[in-house]
Amino acid sequence: EKLRETNHNLTLQRDKLQLSLQEATEKIHTTITSLSRLEAQVEELKAENKTLQHNYDAVTRDVQNQVYKYETEINALKDENESLKKSLKEKTSEVHRLQILNDINKKR
Repeated sequence: EKLRETNHNLTLQRDKLQLSLQEATEKIHTTITSLSRLEAQVEELKAENKTLQHNYDAVTRDVQNQVYKYETEINALKDENESLKKSLKEKTSEVHRLQILNDINKKR
């Protein structure tokens, strides 16, 4: 009788342990599935990040090229402006000289 009771108790313990093992196994499978999904997401994010970095680099190069272009244009316009100022100064001096000559000729 005692052996039967011990056997019954051991059977109950075994059944509980099997159920716990089954639950643990299911949790492990769920965790593995979740990890697989997360790994896929990580790979997608890496690819997206690579694309974004490529686009950022392209835009940065584009902006740098435009800045260089505009700086070059600005410098050319500054040079032209200085040249025009010099020419205007020379023309103004010439006009002033001619006005003086004109005034002298009028007085004659």
